[in-house]
Amino acid sequence: MLGHSNLLPDLIPFIKALKKQGVPLYVLSNWDPESFALLKEKYSDLFELFDGCIISGNVGCIKPQPEIFSYLKKNIPTCSICFLDDQQENLDAAQAVGIYTIHVTRKKGYLSSGIDTSAVVKQGFTILNAHNRKSLVFAQ
Repeated sequence: MLGHSNLLPDLIPFIKALKKQGVPLYVLSNWDPESFALLKEKYSDLFELFDGCIISGNVGCIKPQPEIFSYLKKNIPTCSICFLDDQQENLDAAQAVGIYTIHVTRKKGYLSSGIDTSAVVKQGFTILNAHNRKSLVFAQ
């Protein structure tokens, strides 16, 4: 079994630091329920760090549809959300419903390598501190 370090290696320290500070963490992903359940089982040590997962196949809409971001706002137990994603169209849709965003850029490869970690961490803590954000949502 592969560990979480193969899925989000560059962001694991950031995720753990946020969790240690008590920041609620969620996943928002465009997956079908069956495939996501397999992924969640395979990387159970990573998903244990999150307080919940919103899966498009369970909701009936996908990113970047505005409905999924409205669903996100209604179902996360706080009105303060910061959404992280690597696709600008998803960030634009989240911003359109009043969600703060962080553009996760990559130096190379997919999420398994090359995330510009320093930029994500800096922006994440800046938004959390400056705007009193209560939750972070990670996209996949």
